[in-house]
Amino acid sequence: MLDKLAGIDARYEKLNRLMTEGAAGDYSKIAEYGRERASLEEIVGAYREYQTVLKDLAGARALLDDSSMADLAADEVRTLEKRRDELEAH
Repeated sequence: MLDKLAGIDARYEKLNRLMTEGAAGDYSKIAEYGRERASLEEIVGAYREYQTVLKDLAGARALLDDSSMADLAADEVRTLEKRRDELEAH
């Protein structure tokens, strides 16, 4: 599933590049790319948020070993795990 989402993210970025390059002045192509890109925005946004949550979760877990940060890190881990679970449910 994550591979499929990564592919959608890559397509979204490619569409951004194609639109920026102007598709050689072909405005109908630009509009087509724009519609496809718009259809992917919600999925890509959720995927990117999920990736950020996973990265932040790994960082928070690493802080659990630091006695001065352990309580704060534990709270952050709980919050991030909850958000991860919410994103996985969708």
